[in-house]
Amino acid sequence: MEGQDTKGKIAVIGLGISGLAALKNLLEQGFDVVGIDRNDYIGGLWQFTEDKKQVSVLKTTIANSSKQFGCFTDFPFSDDVPDYPTALDVAKNLQDYAKRFDLFQHIRLGVNISRIERSKDGQKWDIHLNEKGEVKSKIEKVSKVLVCTGPWERSHRPTYEGEANYEGIMLVGKEYKGPAEFRDKRVLIVGMANTACDIAVDLVGAAKEIYISHRSGTRIIPRMMDGKPTINAITRQLTGAMSFFEKWIPSMGEWIGNHFATT
Repeated sequence: MEGQDTKGKIAVIGLGISGLAALKNLLEQGFDVVGIDRNDYIGGLWQFTEDKKQVSVLKTTIANSSKQFGCFTDFPFSDDVPDYPTALDVAKNLQDYAKRFDLFQHIRLGVNISRIERSKDGQKWDIHLNEKGEVKSKIEKVSKVLVCTGPWERSHRPTYEGEANYEGIMLVGKEYKGPAEFRDKRVLIVGMANTACDIAVDLVGAAKEIYISHRSGTRIIPRMMDGKPTINAITRQLTGAMSFFEKWIPSMGEWIGNHFATT
């Protein structure tokens, strides 16, 4: 970019979707950039892992965004990928994206960062990190830092009266990695967001009974409508109209929502 100050190194922390996109675009603008991730792989949560301390998709996860909506503008999914990509499809797309734009030569994996602080002279950032296999940490100085680690790493574990007397299995969403330990058991899933639905689907055929507890009402929208991905028909104008009707004419808002849920 003409007139752009490209002096100094930039560190991109986290190499999921946003981190990879940031790394690629900064390199294109002539910056000196390094991408850092604590994992041995890129792709963030789209790469399945058995590690219960790590947030990841399940082996059976299917994306909620269609491949037309959920791709990079300059690197679409291949034609053989279904309208709603699997987790494996997304992970492969991210790998191919990094290869296509030669990002791996600017990437360092297996690096754990303990803290980032302003340097004493106030001119740079000090990154305290440990390379894979190293015990002693070291400090690297960079001019700018982009934190692309996402909002999902910290779990919220609610407390329930009498849970100390509960003898069954109790997990938070990111600790669930498959149905094996729930085979032939009665399972209660608290919540109704994406992770809860992914877990419920994954348990089908393994758990004896599956229940979902949710404090509010919800609608299950089908993935396809008239043979096309439903999400492709949900425009900004439509969501704006929905918000208007739900606030001022609730009956109309409910009718529109039910139409999508039952189409």
